[in-house]
Amino acid sequence: GDYEIRVRTAFGHTQGRIDALAVNFDVPDIIEYINDIAIAAPGTRLPITQTYHAITGVHLTLQDDGGTALTARVMDKDETLGPLINTFDATNAATTGNVDAIIQGY
Repeated sequence: GDYEIRVRTAFGHTQGRIDALAVNFDVPDIIEYINDIAIAAPGTRLPITQTYHAITGVHLTLQDDGGTALTARVMDKDETLGPLINTFDATNAATTGNVDAIIQGY
């Protein structure tokens, strides 16, 4: 689409001059909910279905499925492949687990 930019300067005897112009566009956030994802011990990428320019946040909820996983961590926020998630046990060793995730980006 086309954009129109209007610049106003103060009235006076000297012609105004623009030395710099910054344009910021605010795009709508994308929020995606992904539930019941099995995380493998080496880590698993979340299966995103939206197209992101950047992922700004990943909120994880670790499910109590009777396994040994006590924590879930976001290892990266790759906007093309999907965020990489790992789950860890009490000794901080990688293990299997199940998570629900909320992904936010634009």
